[in-house]
Amino acid sequence: MSSPRIRVLLFCLLLSAATTLTAAGYPAALAHEVPPYPQAKLDSASENARSASVVLNAHDTTDQAVRYYRDKLAGQGWKQTADAAVGTARALEFSRDNSSIAISIMPTSAGTTIALTLSR
Repeated sequence: MSSPRIRVLLFCLLLSAATTLTAAGYPAALAHEVPPYPQAKLDSASENARSASVVLNAHDTTDQAVRYYRDKLAGQGWKQTADAAVGTARALEFSRDNSSIAISIMPTSAGTTIALTLSR
């Protein structure tokens, strides 16, 4: 259970459950690196000098969200470093230079919940 992939998924799951995040808008640092998921509703967001995080809700499937992030991030020079499935949830991680992006995509009855964290 100490696998880096599992830790990424667990971190993102905890992030989605955090109550200290605000719905202040999609963080600028994250928007520069990862475009908002199309037609997703912003649930919460947080940003500081070293990281930016969001939790989004979308009507698409887990597989559609995985494809979107793989395509968008690969096109911006990010290298995928992890892809883990736990049940029907997915955890992806990408890196570039000294930054990383962790993405957790969890199916819901209405589509998916997507948690993204950019760490610098």
